[in-house]
Amino acid sequence: MENKRLAILVVVLSLCFSVVIFAESINITEAKESFNKIRQANTNKDEVLYKQYLSMKTLDTLFSIPGGSIKWCKDLSLVKVSENGDKVIMTISRTENNGIVNTHDNIFIKEYGVWRMAMLESMEAEGQQYKVQTEKKLSAAATNEPKNGIVDLIVTDVKVYPNHPKVNNFDSQIKISAKNIGTKTAIKAVYALVQLVKDGVVEDRCDVGVMDSVGPGEIVTFSYKPFMNPHTQLKAGLKELRIFLNGEHVFINENDSSNRKFTKTIEFFE
Repeated sequence: MENKRLAILVVVLSLCFSVVIFAESINITEAKESFNKIRQANTNKDEVLYKQYLSMKTLDTLFSIPGGSIKWCKDLSLVKVSENGDKVIMTISRTENNGIVNTHDNIFIKEYGVWRMAMLESMEAEGQQYKVQTEKKLSAAATNEPKNGIVDLIVTDVKVYPNHPKVNNFDSQIKISAKNIGTKTAIKAVYALVQLVKDGVVEDRCDVGVMDSVGPGEIVTFSYKPFMNPHTQLKAGLKELRIFLNGEHVFINENDSSNRKFTKTIEFFE
């Protein structure tokens, strides 16, 4: 009988222990409820509801400047959530209207009894993390890379969003991936001069790029949105995309400058 009671006690303790392990904290539960409100506001394009769940610092800074408006998207989904001290960290997947999916870590903080998405604080934390990682990368590069190494950048991929991009539409977007196939880190920012050409005429041009230092074998991706000028109305049809890595304003000494040019024909629809 004693052995049976002991066995039952062990089972009960095991179940309790399992509940403790998998139980969600009240902070995470409440923060997830706030996220669901933000998702609902995005679906309904409800600016009043959306702003109720943004941190005070975000509201005072991002939405007090010209152009500081909410950028609605197709969908928001929660990838994972964790607790860090008095903050809740949510990895949120954002599907844009053109199909592009971006995933970022977002900080939620509790203010006036409500868990709020701290967009500005998240950006500041991401910037600080990037600074630390870059310093480590450059330090390692200075120690390990050959003294006579040289950078060599090439375009490896071009993706167009959505699948049937529309002319004169803000949602039309082109993502460009560039790889360093050289033996030295590109310390400066990597830029590209991008042109959209129709029948030999340059219809649009823009300098795009990233501030990343790109090590040997690493790939960076940057975006180009060709129809951002509302006063320019272009015709649909086939257009040639021309990419010149390093552009005109940033020059990185390369092993082979001939392979930094890339062209692709894209059809834009009405």
